[in-house]
Amino acid sequence: MSNPTIQIAARSSAGIVQPVQATPDGALRVTTGFALPLYDKFQIYKVGATNNTDYTEYSFSGTAVARIRMTYFGGVPTTDNAQLQTSFIQYPPFV
Repeated sequence: MSNPTIQIAARSSAGIVQPVQATPDGALRVTTGFALPLYDKFQIYKVGATNNTDYTEYSFSGTAVARIRMTYFGGVPTTDNAQLQTSFIQYPPFV
């Protein structure tokens, strides 16, 4: 019996939906231009007691391999539902 597969698509900044490509090492190539390394777990970290995402950390075998971090208009949010300004990827070592 073969393993089931799914196809993942992402919308580009131009609004075009394209399949997400896998690299030979199993990482996902996202249409925004960064590669998300192979991972087996991800965890979402919030900003303080708010519902705003600080970063999402991707790990493989217990070792963090990447983070996608968020920044917000007005700086660090202290209330829920802050307006997202940017998101960017970080690779180890994390500072």
